[in-house]
Amino acid sequence: KRRHAKLSRGEALRRLIEGAEPWIAACALYAARRTRADGLEDAALRAAGSDHAVLREEAELFLAASGGEAGA
Repeated sequence: KRRHAKLSRGEALRRLIEGAEPWIAACALYAARRTRADGLEDAALRAAGSDHAVLREEAELFLAASGGEAGA
């Protein structure tokens, strides 16, 4: 029987943010912002450069809430 290591909330959110589906990434950024998750600013900065408006907007909201800046 294979056992998987349990991911931390931050790591789970990071994987969703960095995944290929923009809508899921935007939802993960929303969750990260609402739960005040730490350590995701680099992923949010990359998302802020997305071609997808909803993902880009949510990344900018996350960065503003966390004190980071959008580089897009």
